[in-house]
Amino acid sequence: DGAREKPAPSAKRARPAQPAHEEAAQEQPAQPVAPSEEALSALDPNEAQLVRLIAEKPQNIDALVERSGMSFIDVTSALTDLELFGYAERCMDGNYALNPEAFQK
Repeated sequence: DGAREKPAPSAKRARPAQPAHEEAAQEQPAQPVAPSEEALSALDPNEAQLVRLIAEKPQNIDALVERSGMSFIDVTSALTDLELFGYAERCMDGNYALNPEAFQK
């Protein structure tokens, strides 16, 4: 008669698989070992301070402003430079993390 049965309330629907690129985009990059002082000496002092903070754990801009004591403008300017030169990257959750390959020898 063509009538479809409703699934039982306890029946669970399979969740569609997420494309691999979306799964990878949601993961935060692995944090490298803390950059050496030699590597940090090549950076602007504001950039070096942010790298030290981000090396502890990924953090958002507000946390970096609070923990660094720098102004919002100085933090965003330094983060922009760190991103442009490949030292840091913004994660899907809004936190900044160090690029795992940036400070490797």
